[in-house]
Amino acid sequence: MSSIIENLALLRDGKTSSLELLAQAKEAAQSHAALNAIAWVDWDLAEQVASRLDELRAGAVLNRAVRLDYEIAAARQTSLVLDIVDPPEELGSYLA
Repeated sequence: MSSIIENLALLRDGKTSSLELLAQAKEAAQSHAALNAIAWVDWDLAEQVASRLDELRAGAVLNRAVRLDYEIAAARQTSLVLDIVDPPEELGSYLA
């Protein structure tokens, strides 16, 4: 098993996945189950989380992370943009 730093580098470089690392951790935990009598892991939940992490990582485009729903909704909100204009003379008194 690799170190955490090595695993992070492999993830960053796309040479492994969260699911692969989870499988390695599960195998190591099961092979040493007698030493970890008190330890308990929800492997199904861990697999769901790892799978979601891999999906999000796969969705990255141009080194930009996938945006979450609330971020997209916030980006769609209207905003006020101020600019200098050269209005027609007949509107001058209304804009002053």
